[in-house]
Amino acid sequence: AKHFAERKEVFDLIFIDANHDYESVKADILAWFPLVNPGGILCGHDYMYKWPGVIRAVNELLPNHILVADSIWAVQLVSNG
Repeated sequence: AKHFAERKEVFDLIFIDANHDYESVKADILAWFPLVNPGGILCGHDYMYKWPGVIRAVNELLPNHILVADSIWAVQLVSNG
């Protein structure tokens, strides 16, 4: 995320699937969220009881998320227009 942020690059879709502990997921969401275009989607994997850190971080940081296809969570950023 730092690499892309330094270059001021943004994306329509970002999918997070890395470390599953709370602190790592929280850090990933906070790092990638600013790089999503308005109207774009931030999503990730492993929203399941096996990975309570994923559930906790997503619930805390993205309370308006939805669950899609088993253990995939997603949130669409509000568009400016």
